[in-house]
Amino acid sequence: MKTIVVPNVIKESTKALGTAIVYALADDPNNTAALVGSSPLRSFKVILTRTRNEYLYPNVPTTPSTNEVLVYSCAPVQSPVNYYPLNEWGAQTEPLAYEMAGRPMQDALTAFFQALFNTADLSTMGLEIGVSLVWRKGSLDIATPFSILPSDFLPADKTAGGAAQFVVNVCSKLPSTTLQAPPDVEEGSAAIRLRIKITDQPPTTTRSQPPQTAPARTLLDIAAIDFQLS
Repeated sequence: MKTIVVPNVIKESTKALGTAIVYALADDPNNTAALVGSSPLRSFKVILTRTRNEYLYPNVPTTPSTNEVLVYSCAPVQSPVNYYPLNEWGAQTEPLAYEMAGRPMQDALTAFFQALFNTADLSTMGLEIGVSLVWRKGSLDIATPFSILPSDFLPADKTAGGAAQFVVNVCSKLPSTTLQAPPDVEEGSAAIRLRIKITDQPPTTTRSQPPQTAPARTLLDIAAIDFQLS
């Protein structure tokens, strides 16, 4: 089991301690947890330790510190079950928009997938990519799904660059093979929209592989992220 200790957290609780919320800060140097990568952390258990008498007069800053002999902690209590975070991006909101920063489409896609996969070996996961062309003309919003990388098929080189190349290859079949916006559409509305799903189990593609003992767990589900066409 991999242990990540993040001491600097923001804690919220109700007065009766019926609910407690703990946030692990993304920029904390002790927080190295990642769902996808070469050393992923995909579940966690909560351990709670209660300390008493640490501040006997919390509302009077001029009082002396509590004598350490009066401070004591209860034994830690650990949750008996594992908790699994689920990253769902853009499921209940407007589609996400990738910041192109003037980069060509292939460069932007490669940078996106490299950051997303975090040096992970794609052969150890399930990956599904859906590709659509979206644009707006007047009061009409149009989305044209035209390709999918199914979950039982991986890019030939099993890398982030290969996933980006798959998207570029299917987009090259558009009427405009230069990956530009279609003509006569509202300016800034045309984009390549991706639907991405990553699971913790690779697909079973041959009969020689043992059957999966448990259903695949979804690690990341991006309902829609747009890469704007110029």
